[in-house]
Amino acid sequence: MAKLEKEYKFFISTLPELIKEHNGEYVVIKGKTILGYYSTINDAIKKTSKDNALGTFLVKLIENQDESNVMRFHSRVYAAR
Repeated sequence: MAKLEKEYKFFISTLPELIKEHNGEYVVIKGKTILGYYSTINDAIKKTSKDNALGTFLVKLIENQDESNVMRFHSRVYAAR
């Protein structure tokens, strides 16, 4: 099983309910547990990573998904010269 696949499947299965109450917010999921809702992705990552290692939780924007369920991956890696 791919890393965070369980979290992604949980997100998709609960998306209709999440949209009703938290549309436009970011949700943080670990396993099948929702850790919180945030207004920005930076807040979600910053606050969740205090108690959880990066790569162990999923952060997703709650919004209507099209039929293809596009997955987006973000990196917090910066390059410097």
